[in-house]
Amino acid sequence: MNWKRVRRCFLAIFLPKRCIFCDTVIPPWHQSCEPCARQLSFIRPPLCPYCGHYKKHCDCGNRRSAFDKVAAPFYYEAAARSGVLRLKRHDDPDAIACFADHMHTVVCREYGDESIDGLVYVPMTRRAERQREYNQGRLLAEALGERLSLPVYAALAKIYETPPQKALDFHARSGNVLGVFDVIDPAVRGKTLLLVDDVMTTGATLSECAKMLKIYGAKRVLAVTIAVHKRKKETDEVK
Repeated sequence: MNWKRVRRCFLAIFLPKRCIFCDTVIPPWHQSCEPCARQLSFIRPPLCPYCGHYKKHCDCGNRRSAFDKVAAPFYYEAAARSGVLRLKRHDDPDAIACFADHMHTVVCREYGDESIDGLVYVPMTRRAERQREYNQGRLLAEALGERLSLPVYAALAKIYETPPQKALDFHARSGNVLGVFDVIDPAVRGKTLLLVDDVMTTGATLSECAKMLKIYGAKRVLAVTIAVHKRKKETDEVK
């Protein structure tokens, strides 16, 4: 008898398991409902290392950022978008585990030849984290670090509050995060780091964090997120 499955079923009587994307009640051995699973927009390889898109979808023109490469399992649309937004509102261990599993797969596939020394996550200000009571980037980094058997460094601090990136246009986003991050752990010097966040839109936040890490001596900064915004050529939009 599979006792783990029996335990999940027993717990489901009192605490029904819910889809990590839409919050629908699901069987205790599932991570998502079938409709959401069908809506997931996976980014298939080969990836553009600069914008994280499937190369045939890429029109970034190899535009470089301070990070060396970026990768993600999903495009930020449909079920993946709903799941990320839900994670921003609720600390959901099942969602963290599911997303970390997918990110782990991508990291092993895209960065398997890299000698990664540790993980770093995009920080929130202390006030913002107190209000939310958690930082989903930190939780993702800790779960991914366990899967990779690598340490997680709380190396970055966000020292100023900023307007949400989603409220700004493409050109305003870089200025919005300029100078708002600082490095508080000298252990990053000489290391190849994996920078973790939930979503990449324009790449401004990841690039600013990577820039600061390199100023303080990091050798390379590879980025991974749950999802990336699919670029729209007509508006030039791909954080």
